[in-house]
Amino acid sequence: MLARCTASLLAVLASLLLGLAALATPPLLGRFVLAAGPLPGRRSQFLAWIAALMLLAAAFLCARFSMGVWRRRGSRAVHRGLLVALTTFLAGGLALEMVARTLLIDPLQKYERLLPEDAWWRARFVMAQPPELRVHRLDARLGWEPQPGHRSEGITINALGARSAELPVERPAGERRIVVVGDSFTFGEGVHDGETWIARMERDLAVALSSREPGASVRTLNFGVMGYGLDQQVLRLEERALDHGPDLVLLALFGPDLDRNELSFRDFAKPHFELVERGGALDRGDGVEDGLRLVLPDPAHADPPRGVLLEQLGEHLELPLPRSAALGLLRRAIDDLYDTTVYSPKWEVARRLLDRALASTRARGSRFAMAYFPTKANSFDALPDAHERCVVEWAAANGVELVNVRPVFRALGSKRFHEVWSGHWTVFGNDVVGAAIAEQLLARGLLER
Repeated sequence: MLARCTASLLAVLASLLLGLAALATPPLLGRFVLAAGPLPGRRSQFLAWIAALMLLAAAFLCARFSMGVWRRRGSRAVHRGLLVALTTFLAGGLALEMVARTLLIDPLQKYERLLPEDAWWRARFVMAQPPELRVHRLDARLGWEPQPGHRSEGITINALGARSAELPVERPAGERRIVVVGDSFTFGEGVHDGETWIARMERDLAVALSSREPGASVRTLNFGVMGYGLDQQVLRLEERALDHGPDLVLLALFGPDLDRNELSFRDFAKPHFELVERGGALDRGDGVEDGLRLVLPDPAHADPPRGVLLEQLGEHLELPLPRSAALGLLRRAIDDLYDTTVYSPKWEVARRLLDRALASTRARGSRFAMAYFPTKANSFDALPDAHERCVVEWAAANGVELVNVRPVFRALGSKRFHEVWSGHWTVFGNDVVGAAIAEQLLARGLLER
């Protein structure tokens, strides 16, 4: 009786696990493998669904044999049912593992899909061609930033390190000065100086203000930096941007900027903030302020010869590749799912960094506003993702004006997706965003004196 119950229970468990694996296979492989996989998209999707059907068939067999084992008597029937349950379970797991290994061919892709993101960026730096410092320079505190005075095709960096025209010594009467901080979407990756959304915003604001107030003008300083997280944006705001007397600070957040707060290395070593509970007390003695500790990049990584840096990072890769590709993908899926829940500490880190940016801006007598940029996948969705909810809720709770770009894209219609997106935004996409933000800044009176 005990053996029969055990065999039946194992068969039921095997069928449940295989059924869950069947349901998880297409989205799991689609998110962690197929998006960057070496196989054509349709073929990859076909393989994923074949694997799911195989697992579903195995689950059905396990469930059927579990019922048969319970009805039959005799040790032979029990042992046969147990053998079938174990065999189908192993066969389903092997099929899932084979599909995962087939799609994860490239070694660099394995690191990207199987390791935590911080370790993946280190592995990428070591295994792939390291990024060149053309526009940027390394910085011991910020990680990296645009090289002041840089000139290349379509890109002009002024003496302040901003992608803007040079700032005159004397500030003209009637000039509204706007500082914009953000990542590559703010910097304007992929477009020329006059094609960024900030350039379009400045033109629209200048026309509108001059018509309302003769002699009024607008000057924007683009302090966006490619690859920055919210942590680096806040530091750059405090240490570079606020020194120039802005009337308005506009923090332009791309959703994944909140994820980058958890990284200590991306293209290069970067600063990050750790959440430290101190009962709300302000303690500046050991780098802790309002529950956040600033962790600066390792000085050894600040600007050593490239070969030395590669050797250092190669010695300190945090995790080896897991033995099972399927289990590694499942672990990443679970970790990413946890990251979207309210229990993930990254949301609290983001809120405290936004608190800090708001406090620093108001302490300098400037107004503070935000723009939110959705991910490519979420641009035309009807519902916000977890990143957007965090930012929108924080802005509402703190009385901060927020321009959300997702409804702007939705108003265009998803048929115009490729007119807006090409890696980053196209010239048209930048134009749409710049016009929408200028319109909202004027409508909300954020440039009124």
